[in-house]
Amino acid sequence: MVGQRTKKDATRSVDLGTTLHRRVFLILLDGIRSGRYAPGDALPTEAALSEMFGVSRITVRRALADLAAENLVESRKGLGSFVTAAPPPTPKWAPIGTLRGEIVRAGELPVEVLEFDRVAAPAVVATALKIPEGATALRVVRVRFSQGMPLTHFVAWVPNDIARDFTRHDLETRPLYEMLIETGNRYDRVTQAIGACLADPATASALKVDVGSALTFIRRLLSSPERPVEYLELRASPARYEIAMSWNIDDEHGTVKSGSVAYSTRI
Repeated sequence: MVGQRTKKDATRSVDLGTTLHRRVFLILLDGIRSGRYAPGDALPTEAALSEMFGVSRITVRRALADLAAENLVESRKGLGSFVTAAPPPTPKWAPIGTLRGEIVRAGELPVEVLEFDRVAAPAVVATALKIPEGATALRVVRVRFSQGMPLTHFVAWVPNDIARDFTRHDLETRPLYEMLIETGNRYDRVTQAIGACLADPATASALKVDVGSALTFIRRLLSSPERPVEYLELRASPARYEIAMSWNIDDEHGTVKSGSVAYSTRI
């Protein structure tokens, strides 16, 4: 009947590819990590959570059991579930002033190359790189790690006339920005857009998150004075990777005079 969940719906969300109890778990986990639920706080009751999320109490209990298995909450008989996790760590912000500094810092992290091939550039990539649609470009998929955990997932495209001598081993052992500089393609302009997306199965597996998890999504274009040299798509779990920006404002006109960017890893 309309308005009622089927048995299948009660155990799995088709839209997100994530079990309902896992969705409840992830939202409560975010509340604990963000400090919304502090150590010692009682979580809402099972009845309240059931109503809040529109799920059965059995689903809520499974989510709470998963939190307990992670030593994040404890059940107190007759009282409910209480947060036991330590306070969220203070992010180790690294103000860098320039995006180039962040790129250099990221290049120092361990990396695994998942895919390396030369293929026809799709329309969005060709437009960004100002090459003909279908022209061959180097496509590299990599994951960078921090403290043994996957931090960021990158898909990078470089015009093939620039990257024709690049090898998979190069990308496994050296930062791409260094290789671009050595080919005489030092970039002096970076444009990027920051948004959000959902983890598809391949990205979820690489980042060790659930399919359908919310991810930070960055689309970035690096250009030299002559031409674009790299198009990049970055995806990361917001629980592990954060971005902050600050600006100095012209008091008289309210316009931005200067700014800086800071990046934080939470693992």
